[in-house]
Amino acid sequence: MLSRLLAEAEQCKQVTRFVWDVLVRLLAQSLPNGWPAVMDGAHRFAVAKKLGRWSA
Repeated sequence: MLSRLLAEAEQCKQVTRFVWDVLVRLLAQSLPNGWPAVMDGAHRFAVAKKLGRWSA
């Protein structure tokens, strides 16, 4: 499925938008309660960990 969407994005020259969409979808899945309202140390670490997994 993703390969088909990527091919379509390449044809339309919208790869950046595709990557952004995938990032947002994966981040939303990994933060089921949504973005933390308060970014204290624990929440900041949790969000950074989720972003780090995606970029690794």
